[in-house]
Amino acid sequence: MFGRIRNRGISLAISGRQLQAASVPEFEVALSALTGVSAQRIEELGALDDRALSHNDQVLGRLIEQLSGSLNTDAEISEFAKRIQSLGGVHRPWSEALVIASQWQDHQLPFRLSLLKAYVQFLRNEQMCMHTLQTNRQRRQPDSGHSQGSSRRQQLIFTPHDLGLDPRTNGELALARLGKGNVVEIPIQPGQSLTLMLSRHLFVLVCGEPWLLIDSHGEDLQLKPGRNLVGRSNDCDVVINERYFAVSRRHALVETETTQALKITDLSSLGTFVPQHGLDNHLH
Repeated sequence: MFGRIRNRGISLAISGRQLQAASVPEFEVALSALTGVSAQRIEELGALDDRALSHNDQVLGRLIEQLSGSLNTDAEISEFAKRIQSLGGVHRPWSEALVIASQWQDHQLPFRLSLLKAYVQFLRNEQMCMHTLQTNRQRRQPDSGHSQGSSRRQQLIFTPHDLGLDPRTNGELALARLGKGNVVEIPIQPGQSLTLMLSRHLFVLVCGEPWLLIDSHGEDLQLKPGRNLVGRSNDCDVVINERYFAVSRRHALVETETTQALKITDLSSLGTFVPQHGLDNHLH
């Protein structure tokens, strides 16, 4: 983790990525990719009990309130960064970046403000996920007598806004993590579409001739008949744009043997999420 000033631009390493920007707007665009909530983090939050989830919600609320107030001086920002460092996990890279930002020169203050705003957005997105999980649990309370087998497969109902995403779909989505190495077979008819989440990125898979995988920017990627390796690596059959950085280099295997069904195998580190109804009876 380091940052340096170069020709009134900025260079900052955060969350395993090297951000370089010559202007504040460019820096804000680069930071926006880090404000969403990953599939792995959603799963971690879903594993918390009600008390822990409520406590984390309150902690984030206080952080948002403080950051939205007046953190203007180097000393204030440095002290705040040390406090959030104790939270660890997903907050540590932000705390380390804020420590560095507290040492930036006066003419770099707009960059520091952008970093603070991005962290606030990250906190708000995570807090929205917590609120969604709490709402989901309230919805499921009448069904508490059902077997734990289905509840252990984490069902997540959320709006895309909850994740800080700009997807092509509207309304609520009910997705569940497939699980690394697991295979799901999902019936689908020509012309129908299926929403998938590869790590934290949403895609739409359309059944047809050819099959299409559509990303959130509207780019169409064609799938060949049979087995398709999907990921960011150039040796994949379907190569995902590098802007979807959380997608694994070899993320999933999508098999389109017929136009009536498809098989998806998760190969990723951060998760493949498919519609919950697709997992109910077709997981093997």
